Amino acid sequence: MVLSGIVIFTTTATTTASNRKPSQIEVKLETTLPTTIPPKAVYYKVIKDDRQFYVSPTMMKPKKSVPSRDIAIKIAEEYMSKNGGLPKDAVLKMVKMVTLKALNVKTGKIVAERPICVDIKYKRVINGHPVIGPGDEIDISIGENEVIFFSKVWRKLEPAGTVDIISAEEALDELRNGEIINKPMYVEQPITVYDVKLGYYATIGKQEYYKPVWVFYCKDGFGNNLTLAVNAVKY
Repeated sequence: MVLSGIVIFTTTATTTASNRKPSQIEVKLETTLPTTIPPKAVYYKVIKDDRQFYVSPTMMKPKKSVPSRDIAIKIAEEYMSKNGGLPKDAVLKMVKMVTLKALNVKTGKIVAERPICVDIKYKRVINGHPVIGPGDEIDISIGENEVIFFSKVWRKLEPAGTVDIISAEEALDELRNGEIINKPMYVEQPITVYDVKLGYYATIGKQEYYKPVWVFYCKDGFGNNLTLAVNAVKY
């Protein structure tokens, strides 16, 4: 679940930029900014909103066993073929085992672990541009060789025209100024940017258009992964 709110940033003990404004973010760039992006990018109009949801009563119950990665993906794709099919621009984002762990509170050691499901996620890529955000995502969980959870938010799009876009360097300045679309409630500074791509942002709520954004793949001050979006449209 993605929450929106005011960004609250902390400053680590190593920060020495005393002239930095409170709203600004300390950013370390550890990649090369894209420079070959065309000055215009396509934006899209939402034509149809496809939403599906299913959860089994056995969703959170421990299972005797769960299938392997490849078999779980096969079961997921067979299920989706009966429920609208897997979209052509969907890409496999994650496959992971979800387990229930029993912890010894005195020793802090895990004393038992049982499988819950294999969780599989698909995200969207539009002509090579990633779509980030809580929208345009398929989440499907496989229990004992059956689907126990299915969530789909996917939109049918059509090109609506082109818009002028700002450069990645300008977007980096916006990031440093805290002009972020998906503002986290809290993040430990400094943040380290390790990749930058032009993409799109999809919300979970109603959305009429997909307009280009600059996507910054980062790690926060604790080393946690963080994906931030800055508006790429030039006004």
